Amino acid sequence: MSSLGGGSVSLLHMTDFINFIKRTKTGKDTILVTMDVSSSYTNIPLEEGIDLVCQTYDKFHNNNTHYPREMLGFILKENSFQFKGEDYLQKHGTVMEIKTAVSFANIFMAETENKLIHQSYSKPREWQRCIDDVLSLWDYSEKDVDHFTAQANKFHPSNEIIFL
Repeated sequence: MSSLGGGSVSLLHMTDFINFIKRTKTGKDTILVTMDVSSSYTNIPLEEGIDLVCQTYDKFHNNNTHYPREMLGFILKENSFQFKGEDYLQKHGTVMEIKTAVSFANIFMAETENKLIHQSYSKPREWQRCIDDVLSLWDYSEKDVDHFTAQANKFHPSNEIIFL
């Protein structure tokens, strides 16, 4: 969890997310904003995501990330699936059914949202995320919130990480 202007960025499990909604009190001028990252699993650039996972791993374990990088490359780049009896190879992003996908998406989203919020002049009072669903509370004008959302949708260089 990292701090914001008056709130925090945190990843929640679904039960925690629901409990947060139930217990949170807002003022009459507080703006509640929900966002969903469009097709997050399939839009995460694999090399960038692998780099972020290895950087995160290194922060916590101070280890050489050669083997984790190699394993992630194999796991994420060799995903085949079937559709209507035809075999396909996932070439961009990751498929949701593999066990690594949720952790991969969480680490990628954490790095992306922290950079986005850090660079923004207006910061949410609260920012809660469950994988790619965001609930945030703002004590700014609607114009400022709209500006942040527009900034968020242009934030990633690939324009593939879109907050709806």
